[in-house]
Amino acid sequence: MSGTRSHAGSPFVPIRLVRTTVAYAAMIAATVAIFWGIRAVGEAHSSAAALAPHESAAAVAKASGETLFHVLLALVVVITVARGMGALFRRFQQPAVIGEVVVGILLGPSLLGRVVPEASAFLLPPSVSRRSSA
Repeated sequence: MSGTRSHAGSPFVPIRLVRTTVAYAAMIAATVAIFWGIRAVGEAHSSAAALAPHESAAAVAKASGETLFHVLLALVVVITVARGMGALFRRFQQPAVIGEVVVGILLGPSLLGRVVPEASAFLLPPSVSRRSSA
């Protein structure tokens, strides 16, 4: 029986399933490791460059925490609404990606920023978006 592996007293486990699981775990671990490495380099770089004489380290840490909160909030909102809209479009026999693109347009500055600028500013304040693009 090719493609299976047996252990004493256990059912057959498809090798393909094991390989896929290990590959996904390795990709997630590599992504987390790369994220932490980039974050460490970025924090070292930004804390040395952004710390003006009149700013304290606590002020920089607070701004960094607020930035992280708003970026994560924006990420959660975008992913949640995009998944929902993708499911809605699938119900109408349309590709989910079309719904996700529509959400990108709806939540972007083109529509949300013009119709409800307060919500757009809370979701991703200009100070956060300027800092992340610099």
